[in-house]
Amino acid sequence: MPRIDLSRRLRGAAAIALLGLSTLAGAARAVELVDDLGHRLDLPASAQRVYGSAPPFMVLLASLAPERAIGLNFALPPGAAAYAPPGFAALPVLGGVAGHGLLADPEALIVLKPDLVLGWHFSLSNDEETLALGRRTGAPVLMLRLEQLTDWPRAYALAGRALGLDERARLLGDYIRDALARVQGAVAGVPPAHRVRVYYAEQPDGLATECDQSFHAEAIALAGGVNVHRCLQSSVQGLERVSLEQVMQYDPDVIVVQEPAFMARLQEDARWRGLRAVREGRVHLVPRLPFNWIDRPPSATRALGIQWLAGLFYPQRFSFDAQQAVPAFYRLFFGIPLDAQQVRALMAASSSAPAEAPPHMHHGGMAAPSRP
Repeated sequence: MPRIDLSRRLRGAAAIALLGLSTLAGAARAVELVDDLGHRLDLPASAQRVYGSAPPFMVLLASLAPERAIGLNFALPPGAAAYAPPGFAALPVLGGVAGHGLLADPEALIVLKPDLVLGWHFSLSNDEETLALGRRTGAPVLMLRLEQLTDWPRAYALAGRALGLDERARLLGDYIRDALARVQGAVAGVPPAHRVRVYYAEQPDGLATECDQSFHAEAIALAGGVNVHRCLQSSVQGLERVSLEQVMQYDPDVIVVQEPAFMARLQEDARWRGLRAVREGRVHLVPRLPFNWIDRPPSATRALGIQWLAGLFYPQRFSFDAQQAVPAFYRLFFGIPLDAQQVRALMAASSSAPAEAPPHMHHGGMAAPSRP
């Protein structure tokens, strides 16, 4: 019988064993997901360098894994750093694929070497742009549907699984579900005839708004309000132009304001001052640090925004205690332990508020430029 070369046999066995261990380790590292386009993805577990290709992902990453974000889609407003995870506001502005503002430079992203790209899928999105960007960078693209607030728990779950942060994602998703259930339970019984009629004023002149079915204005409907501007959204960005005459015809019960600069215009023009909402002091500036509570970007912060709005629209049905609700949200989502003074600053009148504004006019945020 031929002699068996035991040394060779042992070396071969060792190599096979190492290959098996390597394969098992690779299998352990791989994360299999089906994204919201139905694409099956094999992702490296716990991606460390993540690029969110649209503004809502700034909020998703800031709340889920801020230390893994490689950049921002737009610069955060002045004062936002105190309300954001440490260092988040100082990340480089890389732009994005969808939403307002700077378009992403693929060459700059290639240099940054992301190992995961998050893509924004919604009814008017151009998914191929995001997928093409992923191909340019060489990073896998996880497409997530983020349109309605109800989409966010699932998006958190998928992103959490991709990043190895399932429990953290579950906590965030559970908060959103609970906020939706409590607000909807409180306002569901309001008869249609008694629903608060709301005009959503955007841009410095207040003459841009959103259609009633737009995700940009979803928080108003979720809080039980009726958006007075009924139309079909004409673009992804929204910002439908209207005339002051249209707004005067609407004569809303409440005006929700995006731009601090617009608050001054309400007192400069007698026609604005003649509106019921202005006369009765039911004009509310949306808090926006570090991210807007209801829109631009439309994000998970709507879970707090709908509570704030429901308390404004129907205070007898839904009680919103800012000193309780705001710190709880910021602690969970952004890891920021707000004190009472910070909450008051977040909710207080900003320096952009008109000096002649009546004392009962409510301002709920601080000055900052419009965001996607």
